[in-house]
Amino acid sequence: MRSASDRVIESGSHRPGFGRGVLVGLAIAVCAWLAWWGYQRLTAASQVNVQYGDIASIRIHGVPQGEPGPGLVFTPAGVGQTLPLDLVESQLPLPLPAPMRQPFGCDHGGDLIVRLSSGRTITYGPCRWPWQISELWGAMEGIAALVGTDPKTTHLQHEITGACATHPKLC
Repeated sequence: MRSASDRVIESGSHRPGFGRGVLVGLAIAVCAWLAWWGYQRLTAASQVNVQYGDIASIRIHGVPQGEPGPGLVFTPAGVGQTLPLDLVESQLPLPLPAPMRQPFGCDHGGDLIVRLSSGRTITYGPCRWPWQISELWGAMEGIAALVGTDPKTTHLQHEITGACATHPKLC
């Protein structure tokens, strides 16, 4: 006659064996590695090799409708309806970070568009952009608010009270 302990051993077939446990553990490890690898690939901090002299203009453009006219534009010469690019040179991340993938259905916000002298454009936005571009965007808007963007001026001909001490590039 079999004892109760023998029956427990026989009914132990419901528990996964050593081989099955190893396979499950290996499958979990592979899935975790694939998830980590995919995340690293999506968020990799790749860069666009650009020098300061390669930049023809930097523009902020609203999405989807945009702004009437040229919007907020910085160029090396700073003529016409543009502001001098050297006003934001200290905030310009070089090399430029790579643009981020935009989520499905992203159709609002704004783009920061860097146009190179070669004609190539690098567009950041409209929904996601690297933090370095966010800082550049803020600097561009801050300077535009400080000096204005009057299309009748060809240079920064605005009187900026006290700005020379805090922003020597403006003077």
